[in-house]
Amino acid sequence: MLSLFARTFLISWLAYFGYYLCRKNFSVLMPYLKSETGMSSNDLANALFCYALMYSLGQFAMGRLVDRVGSRWVAGCGMLVSAAMSSLMAWPAWVGLAGTLAVVQGINGAAQSTGWPSVLKLTRDGFPVEKRAVWLGWWSTHLVVGGFAGTWLAVRCAEVHWTLGAWVPGIVLCGVALLFVVFVQEKAPRGHRATVGGKLRITPPLAAIASMYFCVKMTRYAFLFWLPLYMTEQLSYAKAEAGYASSVFELVGVLGALGAGHLSERMGGARFQVGGVMMLVLALLCGTYPMMSAMGYAYNLLWIALIGVFTFGPDTLMAAAALQEVVPAESTASAGGFVNGVGSLGQVVRVALQGARVQQVVARMSEELQHKTARLNEQQRLIAMLQSEITSRRTAASPAALAADLAPFRREMIKGSSPAIREVLETVRKVSQSQSSVLVRGESGTGKELLALALHDNSPRRNGPLVSVHCGALAPSLLESEL
Repeated sequence: MLSLFARTFLISWLAYFGYYLCRKNFSVLMPYLKSETGMSSNDLANALFCYALMYSLGQFAMGRLVDRVGSRWVAGCGMLVSAAMSSLMAWPAWVGLAGTLAVVQGINGAAQSTGWPSVLKLTRDGFPVEKRAVWLGWWSTHLVVGGFAGTWLAVRCAEVHWTLGAWVPGIVLCGVALLFVVFVQEKAPRGHRATVGGKLRITPPLAAIASMYFCVKMTRYAFLFWLPLYMTEQLSYAKAEAGYASSVFELVGVLGALGAGHLSERMGGARFQVGGVMMLVLALLCGTYPMMSAMGYAYNLLWIALIGVFTFGPDTLMAAAALQEVVPAESTASAGGFVNGVGSLGQVVRVALQGARVQQVVARMSEELQHKTARLNEQQRLIAMLQSEITSRRTAASPAALAADLAPFRREMIKGSSPAIREVLETVRKVSQSQSSVLVRGESGTGKELLALALHDNSPRRNGPLVSVHCGALAPSLLESEL
């Protein structure tokens, strides 16, 4: 017979692992939704915004509900609804109903919000107080394993057909929900109120945790949802390659969760200090990621891994261990819902910023397209004018000029067919039709007079006389009068 701790550890770990199956699959399917259904980045951003908004608002309500009713039925029903919405996600995409997809994702967000308050309540009641952060660090591997498994399952299913990436995770989550309802053991009696008067007290430590979680979750979900699409569009990765590469974020992130827990215990429970330092490093890593990801595949994976470590470390440490130590046991779920709700507002802000960025990109592209269209129109107008001018000049040309254009090139006295000779003769042919004076320069004996003769013979003046003057035999004053 398993102890309360072992049973709580296993069933709560499995439950939140299952939630990730129907959360992570959407990010993997986003490139397919664009290519297979014609949805735009703005459509996907709207769906993510609805998910994030309902997930955030749901946290505040679900935490109170778990403290009053218990984890069994709140989490069990939430998993079933999330599984249904994941399965339906492929249906509106078939007909390109982006608005319907946003509604489905919104309902999925509300259903997903039942997870964290439920499992946090179970761990507070079933985990030992000694080395709480260490146990919660190992327990929080469900975030990493669930994210990795959700990515892997969605990618493998989408390789067969992209709609399977929506259906199969939903079927698996239904099985997890059944196991949870049957085997979960709740310590606190059902119907117990969260606090006296039914209100959660927001203390300064709890507000600080919520503020930190706001920033961490903004970063975490930006990478969870947008990383595969970023790598396919900005780094030219294949869809499957981007899906696998993005899973490094969660897979290596487990080291951050474990390391933060052990380090805070060694420092005598210094949860806030460890979490704050890790967040500073996280800010530096995020700021340099675009530059490092463009340097090659290895650098991209390394930075994704580091960002995962310094994201999941403060995420687990502050939202689980630190939170359970600053609130009463009877209001754990309500406090967890509050912190996760505030943190999810960071996710909402991130999605809203992404949507605004998409709108800016679309507006800039539209402006550039209009500018290029105007330039093309202007070039077409100039081409038409030049064509009209050429036509009019040809029409007005004299018969002699037309005959000169059609006459064969005459070069009787000039021999040779080397590239240099051909280039000189081509220049003669072009210049011979001009009315301008032509100066031929060269060393003595190189054939300047022959070129002058060729110019005359191929010009419209070929029927007139060619008068040669030996300038070297004339005085300067006489030369001026002759010319």
